[in-house]
Amino acid sequence: MDMFVGSWNRAGELPEMPQVEPEEGFAYKGNCQRCQRNKTCIWFFGELYNKKELGYGSSDDAETFFCIYDRKGIQGLACLDGAFTCIVKTPDSVLIVRDRHGLADQVYYTDRYFASSLSLLKSTTGFEATPNYQALSSFLLIGYIVTPFSAFSNVRKLGAGEVLTYRDGHLESNTLFPTDAVIPVLSREKTLDAYAEEYAALHAGAIRKRIGESTNVGILLSGGYDSGCNLAALRSLYNGDIRSYSIGFKGDNWTELPLARCMSETFRTIHSEYEIDGSEIEALPDLVEQLGDPFVEGGLMVNYAVMRLIGQDKPDVILGGDGSDQYFGTSGREVALHYLISRFGMKPVVNLLYKILSRPAFDRDATPYRIRFHLDKILHILDGDLFGFPVFQLEKLLKDHSFLHSSSLLHPD
Repeated sequence: MDMFVGSWNRAGELPEMPQVEPEEGFAYKGNCQRCQRNKTCIWFFGELYNKKELGYGSSDDAETFFCIYDRKGIQGLACLDGAFTCIVKTPDSVLIVRDRHGLADQVYYTDRYFASSLSLLKSTTGFEATPNYQALSSFLLIGYIVTPFSAFSNVRKLGAGEVLTYRDGHLESNTLFPTDAVIPVLSREKTLDAYAEEYAALHAGAIRKRIGESTNVGILLSGGYDSGCNLAALRSLYNGDIRSYSIGFKGDNWTELPLARCMSETFRTIHSEYEIDGSEIEALPDLVEQLGDPFVEGGLMVNYAVMRLIGQDKPDVILGGDGSDQYFGTSGREVALHYLISRFGMKPVVNLLYKILSRPAFDRDATPYRIRFHLDKILHILDGDLFGFPVFQLEKLLKDHSFLHSSSLLHPD
């Protein structure tokens, strides 16, 4: 696992890391590419996806990053695509850049230090572990803490696609990769089948690009549409060994494990499976330690169980179910209903019904609860899934209602 910690002014005392010698106020362990040119030093964690397209196929990722930064400056880095976190130190500044997807190491920072984890940052000199109660109530409400805030009042975190700059004692973060430019569909003359074929081709191309030259490919196989579609596309372009991994729950009458086995037999994979029995809860302290800021993800324990199932014998590439949701029209029904109630002027009535049902009296597993659940998805289709408590429940939980988080920072993209 990649780990790093550093001080902005290069003079701060760093926490000890076994078998690691700090350099220039920075210490790290794990897979890091290092590049030094003139008086600029770069530490690159992760991977660039589009190095060949940019004409740097023979360079390593750190050298590619330096060349583009040296030629075009900070804004030139917006051409990079990948999963990476990069630290750049010059004589008068420190830059930290995260990839546009937010896939690589998180960056937590104070006015004195930065680190890849809260546990490392907590070990720095002078750290104050003061809770940020409003941020924590945000977690209880929506299931995560909105960037740039964190669970501690004196700690911030760097968002996906952002660059953090330290110069002359001042910190400033800016968006490097704009996300508000949506490319419109240029033609509406194609049939639905033609668009489906085009999406399928893009989907297969993405998988081909993801596996590269690997001859040891794995896939997380739930038995459902999404991962099954990825497996079918993978087998259509790859004839080597595929290792598939499935997770179920003991005593579950609706288990998808038989469907996963059927897919494994159909597409000739080397299959492994595991059933969760509840003992996995013992791993919760370790999971919390790795998460840093708390967040809710429905498959967190499932992902932990499948990674433990995979163990040390890891494939070069592991595919999940990503990329197939849109092909099968996930959330299409809710989008259509949102459009219809808006078109026919029913939104005020539906909103009123939703507010009536958002009360403690209806907060039990019965028909009114299910109606509220679906109305929530229809009315807030652009907001994404929220994995926390509704406001009326939080008001009962929190004695100080001033901690209730304002959602003004949440913008659908």
